Amino acid sequence: MLHSTRVLRLIRFHWMCAAPLLLGGCTAASSQLATDSTAAYFAQTEEELPESTAPKPLAEPSSSAEPEKLPPSMATAEVAEGMTLKECEQLALEQHPKLASAAEAITAAEGRAWQAGRPPNPQIGTGSGQLAGYQSQYNAFFSQDIIGGGKLNLDAAAGRVEADQMRLSHVRATFDVLTAVRRHFYRTLAAQRRVEQLDDIRRISAKSAQIGQDLLKAGEGAKPDVLILEVEAKKAEVAQQNAKSNLTSARQQLAIAVGNPDLSIGSLAGNLGVHFPELDSLSAQAQALENNAELARADAEVRRSSLLLERAMVQPKPDFNIMGGYQYQLEKLHNQAIFQFMMSVPLWDRNRGGIDAARANHMRAHADFEQTRLALAGQATDALNRYRQASEQVRSYEVELLPRTKESLELTQQLYEKGHADFLDVLAVQRTLQEINLNFIDALEARAAAAADLGGLLQLEEFP
Repeated sequence: MLHSTRVLRLIRFHWMCAAPLLLGGCTAASSQLATDSTAAYFAQTEEELPESTAPKPLAEPSSSAEPEKLPPSMATAEVAEGMTLKECEQLALEQHPKLASAAEAITAAEGRAWQAGRPPNPQIGTGSGQLAGYQSQYNAFFSQDIIGGGKLNLDAAAGRVEADQMRLSHVRATFDVLTAVRRHFYRTLAAQRRVEQLDDIRRISAKSAQIGQDLLKAGEGAKPDVLILEVEAKKAEVAQQNAKSNLTSARQQLAIAVGNPDLSIGSLAGNLGVHFPELDSLSAQAQALENNAELARADAEVRRSSLLLERAMVQPKPDFNIMGGYQYQLEKLHNQAIFQFMMSVPLWDRNRGGIDAARANHMRAHADFEQTRLALAGQATDALNRYRQASEQVRSYEVELLPRTKESLELTQQLYEKGHADFLDVLAVQRTLQEINLNFIDALEARAAAAADLGGLLQLEEFP
């Protein structure tokens, strides 16, 4: 019984060491553990235990030994080394193919707009009015089509509006890319934090299980306690391996979001717990409707469809052809002039079908504009709701859950020290603490993802 109690004391201290590492959102996580005799006892004993031999007899605790110093909390700490969000955004803006395609679409639309306003080329020809010996005639002429009804101006105006739409599409594509980069950056940063947290948990769990095994071989431990520790160590190892796999996948997804699947992304530098500006629902919707390029593009489509409707209405107006030239006749009067004037007559085709189609497209453009307005308002409301929910969860973890769990752990440790609680009680609190800390990282990731969506809707160049 004495041996089992001593094993539990050693293992319990390992879990005490793990507690501040798990408290990612608590401000007290970076402080040192309070000095007690058990900590000093563990610090002295650990140095005396060789890995390949049975442990030596345990000495009495030394009150003068210093407790083990713990690294600071990493769940919300800012990492100074590695690729930053700004660097990822800059790479995406420079090399993402979606942006290159949108830029070329602008050039193509501008070319079409310019070409649409060009009048048709003139025609130059030669011929013979008649071939009849000395009465033969030979001529050369110049012919020009004249497009009536202002059709060319309307075609060019509609083309310029289309070019404006392509520019707005480029803006939209830019913020789509930035939003994806921001979401994947914080997703990868969260995965990185999980690996760091679970690595500490795995390391301490493995150390506790190893010491329990060593003491059991020396006849100073209890088999059930050692089995529990081995199970916890294995669970921590599996969780850490899964977290590493998720981190690898997240880095690959971030590289794809940047626009270069072959980009090697290592450690990221950033603060998962960064605070984003608070927004209220009405102002978020108003800014989204006012600033978003998608709504401006829908408005431009209304203007373009209006021009196309006017263009369809003037389509029946006649076009003209003017031809003039010189003619030489073999017999006298040798030198002659020729002239011809032609025009289309809108007798059978008044473009009624084209006008009806253009009018329907114009009405559809109005409806699409309102639909886009509603969709953006809904997206802004949804993103803001998710942001607020995640922010409330983060606040709950920071202010209530993590501090209370820490306090519960301290009280349980005190009860255990006095013999009023057993090791399983301490282990249960540790499990709760681990779950809360990982959920805290999930809440931070959800808040950052919602903030990235809001930043895309509001077209924020500076983020956060």
